[in-house]
Amino acid sequence: MGARIDLNQQRLGVVTDQFLRYRYPVKDLLNWNTLDDTNNVTEQSSSVTTNVLTITFDSNILTDGRFSACSGGWDWAPFSSCPMTQDTHSHQFSKGITKSVYLTRVSSAAITAIVPQVYYMGDYPMEALRDGRHAGFEVEVTIHLWSPPGEMKGRLNIYGSWGANETQVVEWMGGDFITTLSITATAKNIKLWWPNGMGTNPRESAKRPMYEVRVEFVPDPMEEGVEAISVQDSRRIGFRYFALVTGNDTDPEYVHNATGHEGTEFNGMYYRVNGVAMWSRGANMIPMDALEGRLNAEAHVQVVQSAALANMNTLRVWGGGMFLPSAWYDACDDYGIMVIQDQMYAQGGHDPKKTETQEMEIRHNVRLLSHHPSIVIWDGCNECLVEMEKPSSIYATFVMRVVGEEDGSRSIWPSCPSNGWQSGVDKLTSRPIPDKDLVTPKTAPRRIEVHGPYIHGGGFPAVNGNDAGDEPAAAKLPITIDPKPEEMGVAKTSVFASEFGTGGVMSSFESMSATLAPEHWSLHGGGPPDKCSDGFNRKCEGNNVMAQRNYPCDSIIKTYFQTESDYFDKVGKNEFQRQLYHCMIAQALHMKSIIEERRSKNELGHLVWQLNEIWPTGGWGSLEYGNGDMSGQVVGGRWKPLHYFFRQSVFADIIATCDGKGVGYIRNDAAGFGFHGGVVIHVVSLETGVAGDAQVYHKNITLPQGPGSLQVFDCPIVDGSTHFLSIDILMYGSDLIVHNTPILLKPPKELTNQIACDSGLNWSILATAMNVVTLEITASVPVALLVMLTTQAPGRFSDNAFTLTGGGKSIQFHPFGNHPVDVELLKATLRIEDMAMYQYGQCQ
Repeated sequence: MGARIDLNQQRLGVVTDQFLRYRYPVKDLLNWNTLDDTNNVTEQSSSVTTNVLTITFDSNILTDGRFSACSGGWDWAPFSSCPMTQDTHSHQFSKGITKSVYLTRVSSAAITAIVPQVYYMGDYPMEALRDGRHAGFEVEVTIHLWSPPGEMKGRLNIYGSWGANETQVVEWMGGDFITTLSITATAKNIKLWWPNGMGTNPRESAKRPMYEVRVEFVPDPMEEGVEAISVQDSRRIGFRYFALVTGNDTDPEYVHNATGHEGTEFNGMYYRVNGVAMWSRGANMIPMDALEGRLNAEAHVQVVQSAALANMNTLRVWGGGMFLPSAWYDACDDYGIMVIQDQMYAQGGHDPKKTETQEMEIRHNVRLLSHHPSIVIWDGCNECLVEMEKPSSIYATFVMRVVGEEDGSRSIWPSCPSNGWQSGVDKLTSRPIPDKDLVTPKTAPRRIEVHGPYIHGGGFPAVNGNDAGDEPAAAKLPITIDPKPEEMGVAKTSVFASEFGTGGVMSSFESMSATLAPEHWSLHGGGPPDKCSDGFNRKCEGNNVMAQRNYPCDSIIKTYFQTESDYFDKVGKNEFQRQLYHCMIAQALHMKSIIEERRSKNELGHLVWQLNEIWPTGGWGSLEYGNGDMSGQVVGGRWKPLHYFFRQSVFADIIATCDGKGVGYIRNDAAGFGFHGGVVIHVVSLETGVAGDAQVYHKNITLPQGPGSLQVFDCPIVDGSTHFLSIDILMYGSDLIVHNTPILLKPPKELTNQIACDSGLNWSILATAMNVVTLEITASVPVALLVMLTTQAPGRFSDNAFTLTGGGKSIQFHPFGNHPVDVELLKATLRIEDMAMYQYGQCQ
């Protein structure tokens, strides 16, 4: 649905693209007698005539699908009953103005865009660049100016906050004008930008060094004695070198032969930043709300901070959503989160067309975003196979061609996933080569980037999933590890997994219950099921409220937990809390095992589907819906158990784990750092909490720098129904335990007879401060499994979904953002759950 824009009943234009900034000259259409010099209404007349801007929406104005693809429904977004678009048969949900409408006065000229692009001035770096010891950077700044008709002359000044500056005299005959100036940054004047967990200050809370490029246009005086009014604007930039690597660049001969050549290879796919090869881990980012008017900056900053705290270093902006608010990209710059930025193309009628409007859309967004050092890859689309002999070739011949024309400083990629390029990009970095046609390969000897697998929730009639109650997959406890692993490391063939996940996961009781009437506090909605039919996105007839919450959670719960015959139909506060606990813990256990298995292979990128939720539903995210203004929600999204698992071990640089057949591994993915230490494996009784004599200590393990350095070792073989493993990773030369990981060898439903019916969980506050509250969590039993803390207070716990042994554990609660802890809200709403509370069998 497009719209007609009128000012004072005079047509300005027709708008058809959500992702494009429209600009109209309105000088001749304004009622000037009602405005003073500052565009404020005057009182010169007793009958003041206002200026009226009118937006008229019309479903007959076709848009070619240039709006958020997930608007109106996706398999994690709310489906609407609005009619489909006439031209693309796409789902619709809302209509309105998504960003600011403003009137600005141009006295002489306006700066419409500043596009700084940063290039390293040295050779392809195969070792880590160091602050103060590298070849420096060139900053090419393209400035877009506009002035009214007539001759315009003046001086352009560029200032870099590190001390560089440049001046150029310019003149043009009105309208749009584009010019480029360059300044340099030497190693002694700047510090490098590094991804989260890398560099000289790898802490996730430390902000990255950012610098300002300021542009000033000073017009020549139009009349003698009349001072010209200058205009200025600025952008933040960072200094880093990024390469999307597909060949074996550890081989100097390969680097020599690849220099100056085009196309990509099929050896694998990984990232090299500032000369350091790295393991990319993170998630796919979807819009934070289906209604753009409810978006807020604080939530977008917090979701990035939560990603960084969970050891993530990469987020992909999914192509079926939207270009995100500027606060989100600024936060990625600050906290070292690399961004893969899709163009906004996806399935369901949102494919590209070679039109002037879509070309302007692409150019506008690349210009708008290209100053962000966090953006490292421009990607064509979501899951569109780009084949040169088919219509999908438009992604190469149009979409990414235009992107490459606007930005030559970043890697470009045909689609997500993809097997890269046959020609048109630099072989070492995947950057576009000017005036070269982008062509994808007809065939590929192997896949270097993959999506999936996806575990879809099912077991109850709903708009997504299936009605069958079958388990989605066998429980991945224990995991499977090959005792003879494949060859590991960046020199060997590798895979990048840019999407995989487990769906149907609901959110906490606090989040879900606030959106449901108490009579619907149940995974089955407290009423008869709907009748659902059709394909992937189904149509449901009936009044069951949970039928609209995307995927059911029945199947994943049954995979890991015991359920009585009427389990899913029970309604009430306690019943719903039990169901939601099982749902979230089941997803966390399943994803933990999947990633542990994947890390036993030579996979150098892991981006889960997905990071956040767009509403409280049966989705895929590790963060809850993050609109803190809505009842039950916290700003940026409450952490689900899976997000805590990312922080605890799953996305840690160094991981150690065991399967159930006596095989384990330790893997080092620390970029640029080796590992020397040991692994201690404790066998712990579920009944007594005592570690027996079967302890195994692997000493003097030495691993080269990551990513992908792996060593297999022996693990004790034990009965997983009566014992679990606790693994300590020791780093020699330090008193620290890198991390402790409890390993379940059986799904919780097979541990029932070893778990007490009541763990006697309790909590107390040990200490309070503005930015942290220290809690003591105690239990009256030797072992309390999967202890989960939840509160309405906005913030996170230092650990969660943990195993409590020895009677007690200290936990810190940290508030989100720069806010102090709301201690009273924390005390009033803190809940503790564990596996024992919700056992079926002897506990009922």
